[in-house]
Amino acid sequence: MKKICYLIIVLTTSFSIILAINTKNSFVDIVNLDSAMSSNPIVEFSGDDIYEHFFVKVNSLDDLLSNAEFVLRVTPTEFAEQRAYSYIRECNVLDSYKGNTLDQIYIYEPNYFTGLNRYTSGSGYIQMKIGEEYIVFLNNVDRDQKSLNKEFINGYAYVNKGLSKFAISDEPESIKLLQENIEYRFNDISDYEYISFENERIELYIQIKKEIMELVDY
Repeated sequence: MKKICYLIIVLTTSFSIILAINTKNSFVDIVNLDSAMSSNPIVEFSGDDIYEHFFVKVNSLDDLLSNAEFVLRVTPTEFAEQRAYSYIRECNVLDSYKGNTLDQIYIYEPNYFTGLNRYTSGSGYIQMKIGEEYIVFLNNVDRDQKSLNKEFINGYAYVNKGLSKFAISDEPESIKLLQENIEYRFNDISDYEYISFENERIELYIQIKKEIMELVDY
């Protein structure tokens, strides 16, 4: 009887340890943005499965316009905090081409750092840069209006991870086609606006951006 009890205790303890390890690994470490960038982490690319708000397939500017509740011109502030699989970025709204918002909103950027010295980009997304202006295609993220965090109440997600943010510029060198079987570090890609391993995606991004710049008369 004692052996059976001992065996049950051992099995229960082992199961608890395994469960604790798996639970810990299921969370993304929240790391300081400045220290994460300065460590020049290895770049990884995520699939769509962890981004519930970024599922719209985009093949044209019309796809973005028809699926976006808001089309805005924004510039980021220095406030940015990691929230699970994204960074929430405070932005000042400079102009609205579709939809009405407050003068200041919070955008979930589909990229994040981990304590494993990794930077994960969602479909080639590169975070906004201070001082730059962007045309963005967004949908409101439904949150409990009783939330104490204003960024949750006034949060917005892109229509598509990689194809919903366009810097107001005409510099094609800000878009980079990556090569397979090369290890990229954050500093290798951080100055770019958009990155991809697929030339077709690069061409689509350039085409959509060209049409956007014509519409906003840049």
